[in-house]
Amino acid sequence: KIENHKRDLDGAVDNIESSRSNPIWPRKLWKPILRDEYIDLTEVLAVVLDYDAINNRVTWLQAWYTYKEAVCFVYGSRRRELQAYELHIQRLFNNFQPSVHPSIIKYDKAVCQLIGSRRDILLDEVSHPDVAEFRDRYIIPGGTHH
Repeated sequence: KIENHKRDLDGAVDNIESSRSNPIWPRKLWKPILRDEYIDLTEVLAVVLDYDAINNRVTWLQAWYTYKEAVCFVYGSRRRELQAYELHIQRLFNNFQPSVHPSIIKYDKAVCQLIGSRRDILLDEVSHPDVAEFRDRYIIPGGTHH
């Protein structure tokens, strides 16, 4: 299905926007979704919701929900994967003090960039060694990016 979208991205975007049931999503960000590429949630927040930055749980959730709905509109089979990842991030927010939340946001960005650059890991594979390494780097006290 991804390859079908890649053959005619402009036509696919036109079909999405003429469907009358598509979520609110900027035209320029449909192509990265159709190509299954990484999209920075800060850009989603800026374009769709007119905020400057993801700096807490609420803004992360707003951007994530908007992104998730756009992805699932095109790839409905990914809903379970995206919901599992959302739950993972929500649990991190729940389990760590607010002072750690900026590190969770950085962790999320790093994980999404990693997974967007590879085809052998999905977002719901949070126990994958490469994802676990990011968790250690970004969230665990003493990690290199904490």
